Amino acid sequence: MALTWDVTENVNAYREISYNEFNSENRSIFALPRYADNATGNCYEMTTECNMLIYLLGVTIGIPELTTENWERVYNRVHFMEVANGGSFLVRQNPKTKEVEAYNFTKEMIWNNVGIKTNGITLSSKQFKTKLANAMIGDLEL
Repeated sequence: MALTWDVTENVNAYREISYNEFNSENRSIFALPRYADNATGNCYEMTTECNMLIYLLGVTIGIPELTTENWERVYNRVHFMEVANGGSFLVRQNPKTKEVEAYNFTKEMIWNNVGIKTNGITLSSKQFKTKLANAMIGDLEL
């Protein structure tokens, strides 16, 4: 089943970009979704945080929608996965050094993306923990 998503209720899903940036031909195959609003002439690109949360909600953490009621649970699962994996799901380029830096999700980032909906599966807390334990242990003989 293909991952589908809806961010129409997430007011922070996109950031405004310039017309030149919108039409740039130097786009990666991993480029973020973009659109041009013909009524206003403005161009927009999905934020990195929103794009990654779509994947995490839809495929990884077992909570398919980000709401005002579950945002802390979403944060806890994402944070746990970042700690368990020893890394981050997010990277950005430092504007001063031009180096790529990893950064973790914050509670504020999760809250600012309330409204994302996916067709992902729902996992109970126990199912989520079991999924992670199996992924971490794999075929190790303990």
